[in-house]
Amino acid sequence: MDNSSYTDRFVLSEDMDVQAVKEMVRILARGGRLLVTVPYGKYENHAWFRNYDRDHVRNLLSPMECHADLQTSYYRHTHGTGWRVATVEELEHVGYYDQANGGSAGLAVITAIKR
Repeated sequence: MDNSSYTDRFVLSEDMDVQAVKEMVRILARGGRLLVTVPYGKYENHAWFRNYDRDHVRNLLSPMECHADLQTSYYRHTHGTGWRVATVEELEHVGYYDQANGGSAGLAVITAIKR
């Protein structure tokens, strides 16, 4: 496998994530399940990854809607208490590094079941 794209020079194109999810759904068998997790909160583009917001998750899911039943859950990580279920509104202003935990402070978990 060529890992050359995992360098400082790698820049995530705007629709690369959408194309990847479309392909994953395409190859699923009927009734097959796909679990997609993305960092979630206020939108931040960190070049090789993104912190998604409501509009970017909607864009990611739109090509799947006609092929799969979708369910999205949201979680928030806070220092000292760990992960818990959250609302979209609660995560609206949460940035990737906001909890000083070395990772995402919010998470969107999407389950797709192919029709």
